[in-house]
Amino acid sequence: MHTLSTFSRTLRSKLNGKPISFIPPQPPTTSAILLHYPIAMPLQPLLNHPKVIEVKHCIHSSGIPTMQIQFTITGPLPPYLKLGNWGTFYTRPYSKEPLRCFKCQRFGHHKAHCHQPEVCAVCSSPHATEVCLKKLKEQQPTTAKWITKHGTGIVQLEEIWYKLGRRNKQHGSSQTSQHLPQQNNKT
Repeated sequence: MHTLSTFSRTLRSKLNGKPISFIPPQPPTTSAILLHYPIAMPLQPLLNHPKVIEVKHCIHSSGIPTMQIQFTITGPLPPYLKLGNWGTFYTRPYSKEPLRCFKCQRFGHHKAHCHQPEVCAVCSSPHATEVCLKKLKEQQPTTAKWITKHGTGIVQLEEIWYKLGRRNKQHGSSQTSQHLPQQNNKT
């Protein structure tokens, strides 16, 4: 049976006596998501777990933290993590967002390495996306049908409904009052 010292002596003789340093391999790590972790709960109990290396909150696109925690653990991913008095939390594997080309709208490569013709992300026609975006920005959303077809943000939606309600009041009555039954006030 060969030991580390006999192996290093054999290797040193092959390398003409040059010093050799051995770096032990790092244990395999797994990146995962911890589910239903309360937002107000501190991350320290998770960091105190013996297998957990790194921890961070998953953030929604609006900047608000979610009830999911991205963490790195040594070894294989367990189906759940027990954090003592803090509770037991289920896990799932972490999968990165796939690489996407914003020129041909396909996955697996990016724009710098794309040799395909440009495709619009809005209508899938063979033209630049900016053409459709410019048309959509120029149009004035005036009906609920337009809004559901083309979509809009909540803030813009509130502004549109405010303007529509204000315009109806300027013309004498609102649409909602036309559809309500009239009450008879007999005294």
